[in-house]
Amino acid sequence: MLWIVVRHKVKDYAVWKPLFDTDIPEQKAAGLQIMEIDRNVDDPSELFLVFQAEDLAKAKAFYADPRLKEVMIKGGVADEPSLFFMETVESYMKPPA
Repeated sequence: MLWIVVRHKVKDYAVWKPLFDTDIPEQKAAGLQIMEIDRNVDDPSELFLVFQAEDLAKAKAFYADPRLKEVMIKGGVADEPSLFFMETVESYMKPPA
């Protein structure tokens, strides 16, 4: 399974989240599915977004698109995002019964 984790800070989660939600159709078109949004307990402005991806090339193209940078700026992303492209080697998560 292919995963993308994005780490960045936001100025105001309440401003960022609705803009993030409006971009979900673009994410889906790129084969991305948001699985989780996590927040650093010691720094609530720092977010970690976990996506499942269908295709590495499409995912990388999505993140390289200048349109995305404009959306992030508009949403108040406060630093340069860190991207991690990962594949599952072993999983210990069990599906719900």
